[in-house]
Amino acid sequence: MKPKILIVDDEPDICRALEFLLKREEYNVSSIHSGEDAIDKLNKESFDIVLTDLKMGKVDGMTVLEKATEISPDTTVIMMTAFASVESAVEAMKRGAADYIVKPFLNEEIKLTIKKVIERKKLIAENIALKQQISQHIACKDFVANSESMLRIVETLEKVVPTKSNLLLLGESGTGKGLLAELIHCNSPRRDKPFISINCSAIPEGLLESELFGYKRGA
Repeated sequence: MKPKILIVDDEPDICRALEFLLKREEYNVSSIHSGEDAIDKLNKESFDIVLTDLKMGKVDGMTVLEKATEISPDTTVIMMTAFASVESAVEAMKRGAADYIVKPFLNEEIKLTIKKVIERKKLIAENIALKQQISQHIACKDFVANSESMLRIVETLEKVVPTKSNLLLLGESGTGKGLLAELIHCNSPRRDKPFISINCSAIPEGLLESELFGYKRGA
């Protein structure tokens, strides 16, 4: 599916030029001449990228940026303006803009900026999909709990998993401590963070602390 791009600028000539340029790159492009109409459009349609001017009428680019990210967090906003300043660029980035383009701009600059944003969105989507696959793989591992003691452990974990408590799993080798740890992580609020497994017995006693927490000469 072609990426959908919305151009927002109160100068019709700019809109026409950008629309012509980006359609030649085989993007699905629409253009709007005011911030009010842009917000109305965003409420009705979803877009991958919004390319908006900063200085417009009653509703400026910053407002379009805020509303776009509020309506659709997956929409990426690129700000453009002829009134460039460090302050406005920093403010736009703070509010969630992916990039900042100064007018007048070169066609290649626009194409490169759009291309980078699309590539970044693809990487993020692939990363999310990969994490979901890994999560599903872990969650679907067979964990048989038939004994009364194991069922009690599972019941306890169901209560503890949503919390931020530290957990200590004790048991003989081969009893499933590692699998339990993965399942706990997979179902916890920290499931989107890395799960790091460390075999402490493989690290010499004198090096354990420095390996885990770092080492500073003379400390």
